Amino acid sequence: MTQTVHRMRLHAEPFAQISAGKKQVELRLNDEKRQNISVGDTVIFTSRESGEELKMRVIGRVLFKDFRTLEEFMTSERCGFTRDAPAGYDLTFMDKIYSAADIAKFGALGLVIELTA
Repeated sequence: MTQTVHRMRLHAEPFAQISAGKKQVELRLNDEKRQNISVGDTVIFTSRESGEELKMRVIGRVLFKDFRTLEEFMTSERCGFTRDAPAGYDLTFMDKIYSAADIAKFGALGLVIELTA
């Protein structure tokens, strides 16, 4: 199986959470682009603010009808929604990024990730 490299941009807080090892699951809409991501693929996350990059390997994929169900299964902490996260960085953050119609159409994807060596 061929490994594919995907590029995604992240806002400052999720980028910081992944960089600090506090976030192991990246939440995304399971749209056509994300449906092409497989276990073993590499994702390069780029900070929207600084341009800094993190190279991660996909070690799991979970698909749910919505982000709330995904978060309950994967836990808030693994999704980066920790007690020390800034106000507003919680599950409602996903509602600011994706429309309810798109979530209903595509569902929610959790990419389980780890830093590559």
